[in-house]
Amino acid sequence: MSIQDRFDVLLFDSQSTERALMAEILNQIGCNVTLAFDRNDCIEKLSVYVFNLLIFDHCNTELSISDFVENIESIDMATVIAMMVTLPSKFYEEKYGCSAVDFLIFKPFGYKEVNNLIIEASTISKKLRDVA
Repeated sequence: MSIQDRFDVLLFDSQSTERALMAEILNQIGCNVTLAFDRNDCIEKLSVYVFNLLIFDHCNTELSISDFVENIESIDMATVIAMMVTLPSKFYEEKYGCSAVDFLIFKPFGYKEVNNLIIEASTISKKLRDVA
């Protein structure tokens, strides 16, 4: 995918190896990637900068996912949210219901899956930013 406009991604993953691999894929796709190392770092960056997409790992042990996503929405409702997951989608649908998580990206994933996520997220992000 060639991203025409600037597409800013905030990547929050407490695992340094996974964070580095995902950042590399996002950079290859053409995204501008900012890294967050913990919840406070993520919230601080969301409060200061505008991002088209936030990608975070469900396995971040410090998170209450519902509270975290609610906090993100209170900062910027136009940020698209994707959660990296390992279990079948039914588990997350039952656990989180109507949360504001826009996308689930299932591990293991590769370039193709991340590229598809960026294509879909960029469409939604553009619409949300045009309305905001």
